[in-house]
Amino acid sequence: MRLTGRLTSTAHLEQHAYIVLNAYISRRTMIFASQLLEKAKANDLAAEDLLIEANNMLEEIDHDIPCFNTIIDAPSVIQQSKD
Repeated sequence: MRLTGRLTSTAHLEQHAYIVLNAYISRRTMIFASQLLEKAKANDLAAEDLLIEANNMLEEIDHDIPCFNTIIDAPSVIQQSKD
């Protein structure tokens, strides 16, 4: 609420959305990397299974962001958020 209260115009909305999206992806990647590191340290998985797990984690991030490569402009983002 405080963030939207400070937003006086939508002139830089796309840039702000991009920053938020990048931060989200970075956080998710760090969390998954940490989980993957723990699994590798535990040595519970074969190397091939570890790679499959890493791929699955990355696909989960991609799946959670369906508009990642399709956002063209701010009105599209706003409309998608309303759907």
